[in-house]
Amino acid sequence: GFKRKRNDGSGGGGNNSGRQREDYRNKILSFILCKKNLDVNEAISKLSHILHINYKEFSFAGTKDKRAITLQRMMVRGINPERLAKYNTNSRELKTGNYVLIDKKDAEDIYPMKLG
Repeated sequence: GFKRKRNDGSGGGGNNSGRQREDYRNKILSFILCKKNLDVNEAISKLSHILHINYKEFSFAGTKDKRAITLQRMMVRGINPERLAKYNTNSRELKTGNYVLIDKKDAEDIYPMKLG
């Protein structure tokens, strides 16, 4: 039969060969964003478009110079780290790494950035 793809960041439905698929809806993904010649708003706009999620799902602290290669700690709700990582090969402007998956309830204690 037909199985509807889930839009929860896990990569969709279908047969998962009996393995339990982790539910990312109650998780926060912390990661490092490396961006080249983009300001943070442009970078988040590109990431939200690629991932088909709302811009407001991302959190960050501060801004960085647009005319440089910069690293910045970011957080996003409900995204599978593998889903974000697979776009690293497609972009010269954006790279992500250093993924840490956190329970939503613990996120503000670990990283004191405001979520949303």
